[in-house]
Amino acid sequence: MPGPRVDIRDHQEGWVDVRFTVKADGSIADAVVAGTHAAAGERLTAALSVASRCRFTPGTLKGAPADTLNQTQRVFFQMDPPDKATDYELVKRFKDVRDYLEKGAFEKAADTLDRIEGQSSNLYEISQVLSRRAALAVRQGQPVLALMYLRQVEPNADYMTAEERQALQRLRLQLELDLGLPVDAARTAALIADLGRQNGDKPLQDRLAALEKTVAGNAAFGVQGRLPQQCPADLCTGGRVEWVYHPSNRTISLANIQGNLDKVTARCQGKTYEARAEAGVSWTIPASWGDCAVAVSGQPGSSFQLVDEKLPPA
Repeated sequence: MPGPRVDIRDHQEGWVDVRFTVKADGSIADAVVAGTHAAAGERLTAALSVASRCRFTPGTLKGAPADTLNQTQRVFFQMDPPDKATDYELVKRFKDVRDYLEKGAFEKAADTLDRIEGQSSNLYEISQVLSRRAALAVRQGQPVLALMYLRQVEPNADYMTAEERQALQRLRLQLELDLGLPVDAARTAALIADLGRQNGDKPLQDRLAALEKTVAGNAAFGVQGRLPQQCPADLCTGGRVEWVYHPSNRTISLANIQGNLDKVTARCQGKTYEARAEAGVSWTIPASWGDCAVAVSGQPGSSFQLVDEKLPPA
């Protein structure tokens, strides 16, 4: 659902991501800040207050309303009326970034994006900056970082054109296929309304079908994980660097760890679970916990293999 809005007068738009529990009566509890952009201080308090007043249709367990953990909502801070204007100078600099990327002048592209972000004041401009940072990360061979940027900009769909959203979703699908993320890729493909009707869609569809076949035909498969070497503060809240994975099955383990890992955190609808990240230890997520996202955290640049396993019936 679209995030709630808070009207501002200081001409600097931004957002706060809030993670919370939806109680069995539809109310909100345990709200915490999960991420921010152009927001601090009083805005954090305001976002928590706004999110806590939201009401949702509760989840169910065995047919009865039940608490649902680890839900996320973005609270937007925007001008009233919304500020969607972008001045000529910024438009020119966005074009410069595109030209630098085409020429392989990545440092100039990064420097230009830094300057643009320093001047950006509305949600449209900020979304454009994040989209181009994703494109830069792709060109620099950093697909995990690129995907993190795309996940950050996804809730801002209302501040982008339909064509821009579709292009970013196709890029996201390509990255999720490159990284071997079957659940994420399937979810992204379902969002692309005209998938199959543009040049270049056929290879994406073929790769998605092949990945789904691999997952369905194997009791276990490995996914290569890597924590980005550098992670901007707006992507890694509090300096915590995480690689996030949505498992196809209920049992996972780590192998071939290079570097230093810290924790494995399962953020599920029914429970949050943390364990030390170590190789050769399997974790089985009970079905009663519902849908989960598994986050592996640790030292930037660390790599590992996550094994996604389907256990035989007991």
